Amino acid sequence: MKRSKINYVVIVLLISAFGTCFISCTKEDEVFSEESNSVEDQTSYLLKDQGVKDAIECMGFQSKNVWVFANHYVVEDDIVVTKETVAANDCGKQTAVASNLTITIGNSANISYFIHPSVVAMNNGANWETAIRTAAADWTGIANSTINLQEVFNENAAELIIYGDNSAAAPATHRNLPANVWARASFPANGNVGNVMSINDVPPSNALTQNGRISILRHELGHCLGFHHSHIGDSSTTTILCNTNLNDPTSVMIASFNGAGTLNINANDQRAARALYPAFGNQFPTLSVTSGNYDRRRGTKGIHVTMTNDNGMDWHRIQIQRVDSNGTPYGNSIEQCAPLQGQALHRQFTSNFSRVRITFINHGEDAMSITTIYNNL
Repeated sequence: MKRSKINYVVIVLLISAFGTCFISCTKEDEVFSEESNSVEDQTSYLLKDQGVKDAIECMGFQSKNVWVFANHYVVEDDIVVTKETVAANDCGKQTAVASNLTITIGNSANISYFIHPSVVAMNNGANWETAIRTAAADWTGIANSTINLQEVFNENAAELIIYGDNSAAAPATHRNLPANVWARASFPANGNVGNVMSINDVPPSNALTQNGRISILRHELGHCLGFHHSHIGDSSTTTILCNTNLNDPTSVMIASFNGAGTLNINANDQRAARALYPAFGNQFPTLSVTSGNYDRRRGTKGIHVTMTNDNGMDWHRIQIQRVDSNGTPYGNSIEQCAPLQGQALHRQFTSNFSRVRITFINHGEDAMSITTIYNNL
């Protein structure tokens, strides 16, 4: 997560709360030219290969100032992506965007993390330890999601290790963070959680509070789970998860933060977590399903579906298919973002019909769906 910059809308609100200290108490961003060496590691360099830049942009990241390491890229200052992941990606996107970079459902149900001794030795190390545990509990506490982050006390048993950035044990990509970066996290790879996070031992701002530490760790854990920065990209180039907002100024995944406020896991973040990592029950949402009259002149008939009770689930998509008396689907189906509770959708089918099959589908694995048939429409 980067130190805040004054050109983001959300900062207007923070300035009003913290006065001039926000600007005068924070450092300016460090600037590196294409010819200079990275402060992270002297063997790294700025990416110039346009083909790789295109692939990185295709994944939903910005390709400006991408640092190249032996086996990784550092994008947007605080995210580490493996070269293998970039090479293999099919241009899916995520956070609140769809992607194939997420953790498999089974792996998300038991994510073990280890707090490295270098965190304990940091400035305010005990406060950072508490912040890590609080942030992990917040992601774990999202209802109807399989995300489950649990601390272990044996480094060899951990899927995710959290370091202080001055630790020689940390990978090069996570050491000696720039002065404008609070912390840095690895993205998921091969269906597993991002396996490394590091925290800057020299805070970019003296405005840092304990709520700020917790906010920073919520954000970085979000990257480990496969979430992008919420304000980067636009709807024309990004496949946004249903019922979420790419440019959400209150999301815990905003890119810039001054350390003095609080970033909570908001409703959009929770909905995205449930869409990507759903803990499915057997309850079908309660719907009101009716149809209009068949219009003989146009040869169409309308279907009207209202979500009256979602039973605690945020389904990603809804599919409506006409079926015959044997329950066999025919013709084209309607598929779109599932309505939220209280919302209605109205669509037209060509031809008359008397029954439909309605299926709710989660984003991560289409096999995880639930279906029922409505008759006498």
